[in-house]
Amino acid sequence: MADESRNVTGGPAFPIVTTETNEHGFTFPFVEPGMSLRDWFAGKALPICIQQLGEIDDADFDQLGRIHGISGKVVIADLAARMAYAHADAMIVIRRGGAP
Repeated sequence: MADESRNVTGGPAFPIVTTETNEHGFTFPFVEPGMSLRDWFAGKALPICIQQLGEIDDADFDQLGRIHGISGKVVIADLAARMAYAHADAMIVIRRGGAP
C-alpha cells in the first residue's frame, strides 16, 4: 500500500498473510489487506452516529445534512455514514500526530 494511501486510510486494519499457488505450481506469499483502518474506525463510529441522529429535531437534521454535503432530501443512512467517516478521518489525523 502506498504511503499516500496509508495517510488517507490509515493502512490495513486486518491484513491476512496467506499463500497462493499459481498455474505453474509455484507457491508464494500473498497479503490480503482486508478493510482499511478508516473503514474500521467508521464502522465503530456508525452506531453512535445513528443514535445521535435519532435524538435531534427535523430542522437540525436537515442542517446537519447540508453541513455534510447532502443536497436535497436527507436520508438517515447517508447522513450517519458521512458522519461516521468524518469521525474516522479525524481519528486518522490524530493517529498521525495531527492537531486535535
